[in-house]
Amino acid sequence: MKTIKTIIAILGCLSAPSIIFAQTYSLTVSYLAVDAGSDGILQDIAREYDDPDYGDKLDEGPGISIEFRTAPIDGLSLGLEYIHFDTEASKSGDADLLDANNFNDYLGISSFEAGATAISEDYTAHTYMFNVVYDLEIGDKLAAYLSAGVGFSSINSGVSVKNPGINRSYDDSDTVFAYQLKAGLRYALNEAWSVQGGVRHLDLDDFDFSYGGIPFKGGNVDANAFEFGVSYAY
Repeated sequence: MKTIKTIIAILGCLSAPSIIFAQTYSLTVSYLAVDAGSDGILQDIAREYDDPDYGDKLDEGPGISIEFRTAPIDGLSLGLEYIHFDTEASKSGDADLLDANNFNDYLGISSFEAGATAISEDYTAHTYMFNVVYDLEIGDKLAAYLSAGVGFSSINSGVSVKNPGINRSYDDSDTVFAYQLKAGLRYALNEAWSVQGGVRHLDLDDFDFSYGGIPFKGGNVDANAFEFGVSYAY
């Protein structure tokens, strides 16, 4: 796990009685619409050989968040959160001789040949965060929330290469430092249940993988997401 870094200052307190602040502990489950960005293998090859035809952006995809929060004190509470999402990128087409030479040079092999080629890569992130959350009352049942969190993420990666000269799959994993910021609105349906919607930015530190003995140092994964959740207070 990467060295822990210094973090975001906690916001001040505001006292405001409402249904939202009357809860004790809460459990929130949220659906995430994730748009992830990373310097994966395809994008790294595109940058290395200055050829945008290689690069392919990681796909948007769904994710999930589960967060346990303590009782708010003057609008301030603490949370433990698990976040999961998957993302992938792929490229297929006919590789020419220059493409084959570039891939062999990048991968440190000699078996990649010109011809029909398909390359795919996927990433799965399991992230664990410690959050500081601040709620600001807007009405009797409506509140805005702002949260900052730090933790770590376990990233699993898989790469598949299909080519006339090579047909192999590789996988590896790494654990890295992570932080996030999120904000949104929460509406209390009653004393126990509430719904919320917002946005978040999640940033994971640089990761290192080894594919069949070939080291690959990827860039950091950053993900922006819209979230829609349901909370139960008890």
